[in-house]
Amino acid sequence: MSEDRRSRLAPRWATDSRTLLALVALQGFLLRLFSAVKHEVVLHEYDPYFNYQCAKFMLRHGVRNFWKSFDEGSWYPFGRAVGQTVYPGLMLTAYAAHQALQYIGLDVDLKRVCVFLPAVFSVGTVYAVYLLAKEISHDECVAVASAFFVGPMPALVSRTTAGAFDNEAVAIMLMVMSLYAWLRAVRGASIARSAVAAATTFLMALSWGGYVFVVNAIAAFTLAAMLLREAAERVCAFYTVYHALTVALCFSVPMISNAVLGTMEMKLPHIVFSLAITQLSVSYSTKRWRRYRQFKVENGEQPPPKSGENTHDAREDVEMSDFVGYRKVINWAMILAPVAAVIWLLVIGKFHESESSLTARLLALINPGKATSTNPLVASISEHQPTKWKSMVLDFWVTLIYNPIGLFACFRNGIEIGYLALAIYGVVSSYFAAAMVRLGLIFAPAAAILSGLGVSYTMEGCALRKKNCAASIAMAVVTGMIMMSYVTHCTWVASTIYSNPNVVASWRSPTGERLVADDFRDAYSWIRHNTPRDAVVMAWWDYGYQLRQMANRTVLTDNNTSNYHQIALTAMIFASEEAHAHKMLRDLNVHYVMVVYGGVAKYAMDDVSKFGWMTRIASKEFPQVPHSRFKGEQGDKYWRRTLLYKLCYHGVAQVAAKDNVRDKPLSQEPIELTHFTEVMTSENWVVRVYRVNGEGEQGIGI
Repeated sequence: MSEDRRSRLAPRWATDSRTLLALVALQGFLLRLFSAVKHEVVLHEYDPYFNYQCAKFMLRHGVRNFWKSFDEGSWYPFGRAVGQTVYPGLMLTAYAAHQALQYIGLDVDLKRVCVFLPAVFSVGTVYAVYLLAKEISHDECVAVASAFFVGPMPALVSRTTAGAFDNEAVAIMLMVMSLYAWLRAVRGASIARSAVAAATTFLMALSWGGYVFVVNAIAAFTLAAMLLREAAERVCAFYTVYHALTVALCFSVPMISNAVLGTMEMKLPHIVFSLAITQLSVSYSTKRWRRYRQFKVENGEQPPPKSGENTHDAREDVEMSDFVGYRKVINWAMILAPVAAVIWLLVIGKFHESESSLTARLLALINPGKATSTNPLVASISEHQPTKWKSMVLDFWVTLIYNPIGLFACFRNGIEIGYLALAIYGVVSSYFAAAMVRLGLIFAPAAAILSGLGVSYTMEGCALRKKNCAASIAMAVVTGMIMMSYVTHCTWVASTIYSNPNVVASWRSPTGERLVADDFRDAYSWIRHNTPRDAVVMAWWDYGYQLRQMANRTVLTDNNTSNYHQIALTAMIFASEEAHAHKMLRDLNVHYVMVVYGGVAKYAMDDVSKFGWMTRIASKEFPQVPHSRFKGEQGDKYWRRTLLYKLCYHGVAQVAAKDNVRDKPLSQEPIELTHFTEVMTSENWVVRVYRVNGEGEQGIGI
């Protein structure tokens, strides 16, 4: 679009864009309320329950006491220093929001604040993407189109729907604002804005471990600017300020601390920081030599350069004996700074006492196929798996069509700082989104902006095609239909797929009817009211947070996954024979065992489906439980001897003829329990609780 045409449209867009932005933000907000409308005000998944408990602790005991809080009921018998092992930004935000509402006279329950906070921050994400897109393109149309794409995008809805009280709900908006503040700093040549970018990155680091993507993306952009010599000196100057402040601020976060200095994911920013200092030193040295040369010419100590002589190489014009000391310092700094930085980072990273928890996930990103063999625990988490194409299409829909067009439009007029940053952000984040399901939401803002740019570029081509009016009209109609399909698709995904909390089990009946059961909450309530307060409950780590927060009982493992050995020990107990498992449970002082079985209710996400991962995790730590034992023709024989099999299938043959998930007939042989007693089975047989018998007690055989 020409500049004069754009200027004529500017006043109209300045008014209309505010209305469109408000409508897009409202639409995105309403889409995220489906879960609250369909079910009730309930938290989703597993981590939100722990986050809510932390926010409740802050409200009851104060923020200062939270930093030194210790939970003796987690990871029994070791416990967990909660205040030192969490990203507190989300809880602090919920606490501040609750206090603000109380201050203005609105008595809103903290749980409701936590449930609706992600949907509220999605509105902020829409406006943040609008600002970033406008800063990149200087085009109101591109900015509004980007906001339109990001508002209802399923990749973001999955993490910002009502009830998804997790770190990403707050962090994504802060990530976009960090990139926006950095780009503003580079373009505006402002040290203050660079400091603002560092502060915004710090707020993101306070909320989520994904801050490493922001610091690495900005480092990659700085490196690209240096290589392409695109405002390299200015970019390096602001990057040194940004990096120094970011590292200093992040070092103060207990969860990060020394990890910001020596872990593998921070090596690139540190190396780029060293190169930026070297670049600035070279630039400063060159300027000083030019000034010194001019000084000698003006004082007659050196004849002026002849016509056609290279005036940029001062070493050819000035005697080496003059200023030689200064030059040697610069030369040695250029050589030693990067070398020293690399050696220092390698040494710190290799001998650091506590390896960052992000490193294993980073290795899984670099080589997703190796994740299963190197760290089966990381690979077992569904959101850490490589993304399938159907999931990409589901989460991004038509933006996948417009992304390549937008990427092409970035460089149609040469290299420009804003478009260079967008291209790096888009390409890198798209790879991460393909390598790991969870990181699709990092790609979401880039996908929205690239799509907005692609749509604008397409429509601009239609507007300029005056001779072929019919083709232009057809293209406009097709674009409108694509936009309508995008809204329809996003609404369907938000209402059917991302609006079902997993604490409320749901499945399809043989007739296709959707059935919903509250087995999990019923089981947690039973445990809370029918077991001793000091009882220790063992379950697979997936249910650790919910057991700890909803049942208020001590657990061996939880979703923090900080102790691989203890999780592997739990897996080995489930994979062992009953007598051996009972002995280990008695040694661990475990009183109850909870298992999840979906064969009756056709609930596929049960412990039987996870048994393969259990054996992989156990075999890495305990070679006496090889994963290969449970494969092949003999695998079924060993499987039927395990504790997990007995606890899951105990008595099931009385109510069902086959396993509806595995579609296999059930054995009619009675399963005898010698060391365990069934104490609770939920209405749909999804959750089952057993008491670990003491010496001399006998179980019940059915």
